[in-house]
Amino acid sequence: MRPVAGSLPRTPLGQRAGAGDAEALSWLLTAAEQGDAGARNHLGQAYALGMGVIPDDLEAMHWFQAAAEQGDPVAQYNLSFLYTRFGNTAEAVRWMRATAERGYAAAQFSLDRVHVGRCARLPPGCTSPPSRDTRRRTGVGRSPGST
Repeated sequence: MRPVAGSLPRTPLGQRAGAGDAEALSWLLTAAEQGDAGARNHLGQAYALGMGVIPDDLEAMHWFQAAAEQGDPVAQYNLSFLYTRFGNTAEAVRWMRATAERGYAAAQFSLDRVHVGRCARLPPGCTSPPSRDTRRRTGVGRSPGST
């Protein structure tokens, strides 16, 4: 497959990175270390997905965090998913909300799904989902027609 003019060559899944990939990663690392938010986000993606490097979630988080703190909405979105993977829901929602407020549609959709999933069938005045026992006793959270 021929790369589009101006784009970095892609390494198909399951193949080792070639010399061109190593050079591209070297330039990407240089730009990221110099503070380029886009390069930081792309380097985070490389580590998160194992593109040309050994997958490393902590290294990915480092680069996503750096770009997110610079205001990069895509990095904020990516960072929220890593926080979810690590089980830190509060930080995941915080970063998802930050990027949604900047108008990033994917984050707005994801936040809406989280909100609907947790709050769609709450009784009036509730701010958190009911416990399993409460749902059994009251029927709150059941689909219409379920028993």
